Amino acid sequence: MSADSLSSPCGAAAKASLRQAMIRRRKALSAEERQALSLAAQQHVLDSPLWRNARCVALYAALAGETDTSALLENAWAGGRTVLLPLCSVKERGRMDFCACPGKHALRPGFAGIPEPDPALAPAAPPPDLLVVPGLAFDCRGFRLGMGGGYYDRFFLRSPLPGAVRLGLAFSFQVLDALPREAWDRPVHALGTEKGLLWIPNP
Repeated sequence: MSADSLSSPCGAAAKASLRQAMIRRRKALSAEERQALSLAAQQHVLDSPLWRNARCVALYAALAGETDTSALLENAWAGGRTVLLPLCSVKERGRMDFCACPGKHALRPGFAGIPEPDPALAPAAPPPDLLVVPGLAFDCRGFRLGMGGGYYDRFFLRSPLPGAVRLGLAFSFQVLDALPREAWDRPVHALGTEKGLLWIPNP
């Protein structure tokens, strides 16, 4: 079963429309608003027992418009946590794995210019306790709308990581009542926004 083989024209059209709407909403934020909302969302995560108890955290380097993760990254490195970041395959389109990153010095430009960990500098790492996931939108059941590349969908199909808590990080306007979903979609366990941390019942 693959994300490619399960897509439906109806679901794809609905998702494409939602993507455009959410991209417009994000672009409407000023740089100052985006920074303030991102910091507030990250602070709620940092203040939570979920973060305090996590020794290995999988994060992401934010694209333009996404909820920033700089405070989480700095806190994790300063606190001696193991940090994992996405590493996109140059050989297999749409494939993403997570690679340990011991600090800013171990980053290099990757896919689409996004900072990625240099595998040559990556220490061995355990599976993550916490996986922070970006998204264009999430719904109240924990399902996610991504940019359409399918990177996270394919990763979760290959690596369910049953011991990791999946946390969606977003602005509150990105949390909707319901999203179109596919058979392969994996919901997050919690959502972090500038308004607080919301746990999803029975994800």
